[in-house]
Amino acid sequence: MILAEPPAAADAIAGIAKAAGWPLPRRIAVIALGDRPPGDGAAVPARPPGALIGWGRREPCVLVPDPDGPGRLSRILSRIEQAMLGWEAAMGPVVPLARVSMSLRWARAALGLAARGVIDRHGRLVRCDEHLSTLLIFSDEELAGALRAAQLAPPERLCPAQQDRLAETLLAWLQHGCNANAVAVCVHVHPQTVRYRLRQVDDLFGEQLRDPDRRFELEIALRARQMLRHAQPPR
Repeated sequence: MILAEPPAAADAIAGIAKAAGWPLPRRIAVIALGDRPPGDGAAVPARPPGALIGWGRREPCVLVPDPDGPGRLSRILSRIEQAMLGWEAAMGPVVPLARVSMSLRWARAALGLAARGVIDRHGRLVRCDEHLSTLLIFSDEELAGALRAAQLAPPERLCPAQQDRLAETLLAWLQHGCNANAVAVCVHVHPQTVRYRLRQVDDLFGEQLRDPDRRFELEIALRARQMLRHAQPPR
């Protein structure tokens, strides 16, 4: 009932929660579970204290009540990561009770991006609040693709290796406040090499680099390109 979209009536949820002895939380985060771990680790994960597990759902998930109290989130996450050891899992944003389906939707989106290699799990629970810009960019991949095509058209006449070098340099330049020395450290080349590449970039993009709105769109396009370079296609 909590995960229904739209959700069930608040008084109906409150009545069932009271009957079940589950204190109705003010806010909830949803953890989406992915594929079972192989071998002996395929058992149902332990239930974190106070949480509900929707194990009978087609896409299993865990509801974590009030995770954002003072000092509470770090303790909960530590317990959750132990309980979910070996599982693919992603935690959506912390939301009011009436918006729980939204938290689940973003958790599943993050889980899908992690499976494709767009988000690096580092062997741990994926937290949506650490990847909001990535989720925003990939919320509509066709639109993100159209933006990449429009913004990154100038270098298309170059060979792929040149495109990669200029894209890497330009993204670092935009991220480091247009500082060539900082870019050189970031991309591991001599500052003079960076300046040479930036002259090529200026020849290709021209006034686009001097317009703040176009630079913003260009950085989004470059970030999307970078994230997709080694990612798997969507299932």
